[in-house]
Amino acid sequence: AGAAGLAPDDRALLLALLMGDDRAQPPSMVAAFRASGLSHLSAVSGQNVAFLLAAAAPLLRRLAPAVRLGATLVLLAWFVVVTRIEPSVVRAAAMAAITAVALALGHRPSALRVLALCVAGVVLADPMLVHSVGFALSVAATAGLSVLAAPIARRLPGPRWLASLAAASIAAQVGVAPVQLAIFGPPPCTAL
Repeated sequence: AGAAGLAPDDRALLLALLMGDDRAQPPSMVAAFRASGLSHLSAVSGQNVAFLLAAAAPLLRRLAPAVRLGATLVLLAWFVVVTRIEPSVVRAAAMAAITAVALALGHRPSALRVLALCVAGVVLADPMLVHSVGFALSVAATAGLSVLAAPIARRLPGPRWLASLAAASIAAQVGVAPVQLAIFGPPPCTAL
């Protein structure tokens, strides 16, 4: 309803960026995003889950630990349903849920361990996810970030904040490159 005043293409783009609902995007917009290497921007995933949890954090912090964990898990499940159970959202929410449970139990798991548990769990729950390009790209980008972002940031010159941002982009692009190459062909230079 909040996007009702926008032009149809603008409304379609806004809904894709915020909710992953790309059903109304015209073919020309999809082609332009793919050609520029920016199609991942219209996939709701980790960033959106992080925004959701950041927005809810002031309320969640006020709850007792066990209630906070339950509320966090319900919030994540709600978001997965609202975004139409998109595979990349399932991955991001499952990782957030695993991390929340681990932290509640006093563990600080590595990102790779959380990713491995997430992939194993969601593929057991829905084996058809192995055929989802969005899921493969989401997992590959997360693996790239988990493994490569810190080492790349240490090697980049310049201010640390800028090196960290650039390293995250490079790591995610390197992570998705094999999947992107196999499905869409060579990525454009502008993707980075």
